[in-house]
Amino acid sequence: YKVYASGSSSIKIHSHLKQSAVGRVRRTRIFPLSFVEWAQPQLDLDLANLAMDKPLAPRAAARCSDLLEEFLVWGGMPELSTASKELERREILQEIVGLYLEKDVASLLRKDELMKFNEFLRLIAIRCGQQLNKSRFGNGLGISARQVERQLLVMEHTFVLRLAGTDYANPTKRLVKAPKMYLYDNGVRNALVRDFRPRALRPDAGALVENHVSGELEKAIDVSVDICFHRTADGQEVDFVLERDRLKILVEVKSGLARPKIPPAISDLSRREDVVASVVLNDGLRQTVDCAGKPVHFVPHYLAHRIPSLFSQM
Repeated sequence: YKVYASGSSSIKIHSHLKQSAVGRVRRTRIFPLSFVEWAQPQLDLDLANLAMDKPLAPRAAARCSDLLEEFLVWGGMPELSTASKELERREILQEIVGLYLEKDVASLLRKDELMKFNEFLRLIAIRCGQQLNKSRFGNGLGISARQVERQLLVMEHTFVLRLAGTDYANPTKRLVKAPKMYLYDNGVRNALVRDFRPRALRPDAGALVENHVSGELEKAIDVSVDICFHRTADGQEVDFVLERDRLKILVEVKSGLARPKIPPAISDLSRREDVVASVVLNDGLRQTVDCAGKPVHFVPHYLAHRIPSLFSQM
């Protein structure tokens, strides 16, 4: 028999297993809808296989951008794909968050922890894309670093939160350095921060796009690819580093760009590391330039799902 245990049920089942499941279990990860899955029925082009280096016609590009703006606000929870009214979408997302707290989390945390978890969850949503200092984070909520770890573990195992480590070659440093926090769905994030305004009106517009890119990359990769980030002591940073067999793709998330300016950290890493290519996601600029003999693609945010395909173009 094949048994599919979804969501937090998998934690409960594992807690009752008396024998090891090694070699007898294969995990199937089902994410919220990707931008391609959500937008494709509304387009007359093959969004999943768009070429990174071939610009779309202006009308098609504008349509993709408009759909992305909507997706950034409402996310990819499947039930929303058939809901057209804003009030209905808000109600669905609030119900999802409410049931998560009442059913999934309530069975995994003690009562004293549950009282703080709602506030904990909202603070995680507000700080999406930021590094996590567990002690400082816990002090702000009046809980210990150990409680922070426990609640983060619950969020990870209930498939709400993803922690991204650094790209240090030394595995110990990867574990020690503070990870970045991302939620798997922007609609759920917006329900938690209670803000469904368009990106142009948001103070957290950058975090909104970066969280979207994190989710799209996670949905597009296979098990051979790791996603991390790069940050140096002097503040140079690359938002995402995709790594497969020590080869890297560098990804930077920007907003409006008038010309293809290569970020300093990408320029530095391209000269020192085994970089296949780099991508600078932005609102509309389409151009490819050279950096240390390696391509840097400036492409719109709606092509984030195509980035892992660059590994196959080596």
